Amino acid sequence: MMTKAVGKIFLGAMVGAVFAYIVMYFSMNSSSGLSISWGSLNLPFQMMILLLVISGSLTIFNAVTCVNIIKKSKIQVTGDEEDELAELQDKRYGDGMLAANIAMYTSIGLLALVSITDQPNTFIFISLGLALVSLSMMFITAELAKVIDPNREYPSVNDKQYAEKLMEMSDDGERHIMLQGLFKAFTSINMLLFFAVLALIAYSVISGVSQLAGIFLILLILIFTNAKYMLSIRKK
Repeated sequence: MMTKAVGKIFLGAMVGAVFAYIVMYFSMNSSSGLSISWGSLNLPFQMMILLLVISGSLTIFNAVTCVNIIKKSKIQVTGDEEDELAELQDKRYGDGMLAANIAMYTSIGLLALVSITDQPNTFIFISLGLALVSLSMMFITAELAKVIDPNREYPSVNDKQYAEKLMEMSDDGERHIMLQGLFKAFTSINMLLFFAVLALIAYSVISGVSQLAGIFLILLILIFTNAKYMLSIRKK
């Protein structure tokens, strides 16, 4: 199910990216005297446009999903229809949270790209605005859990112990699913960060541009997360 959700979200983002490319291509090659073409633009600018479209598309997708969740929560159903609606709402909630997370990270990547490379100042405000909007949408989407299941007392997302309280209020089945997902994410992050370190080392050797700051930062994250995990399970 999660794979299908990721596929749908990225498909929408890619369609938006292709549409933006077509619009920009024709606008830059129109008869208005503009001689700039997409191919003549530098790679950072192209990446900036791509990240902008992906982040914006996912934010819109997330907003539409939130609206649909709120609308469907007002429908009165019973029996099998109630179970089907609850399952559909859960899927929408998962898709919305995933879209909000990816939108936040891509918008932060956009902000970093605009800040580091030589890009028009206008895009700094656009990227900063997208980052703030996507971050806000994450909190809004998380709060919709109370709309989907109003009979349960979900903790506020502003609570410092949100994760602990959410775990405590969940039943054994829900905890098993969450712990299974978290463990898969933990092992995947470990593997990806390890290969990222190797990639940065190889890049430093080949290009001659030192990436030691990034390498040591990733290594510190790996050490901290693995130590946190091992110390946590050792206490049990």
